Amino acid sequence: MSYLKPVKKSMRGSLESQLQKIFEEFQEAQVALRAYRASENDGSTAREIIDLKWNLVMEILDIAAACITFVVMLGYSMFDVDALIAAHNKKDAQRGYYDED
Repeated sequence: MSYLKPVKKSMRGSLESQLQKIFEEFQEAQVALRAYRASENDGSTAREIIDLKWNLVMEILDIAAACITFVVMLGYSMFDVDALIAAHNKKDAQRGYYDED
């Protein structure tokens, strides 16, 4: 399994600048989503739709990577991040956010 890595270049900045980076990545994802949605009805080829979907996923993962970077900038290790994600998943499960199979 692959894991997202913190972006070392971004870690030289402040927490505020990293939060701004998360917002910028979110805006890029919004643009990618609009392009993907438009492609579903504008005569785009199947290949073009696949490429736009891929681009959208990459933008979403950019948000996630920026968030992981933020957490590491707070002083957590990647080992801690794994535990934090497990704690987050447990919290969400307790709130009933996941279907239990």
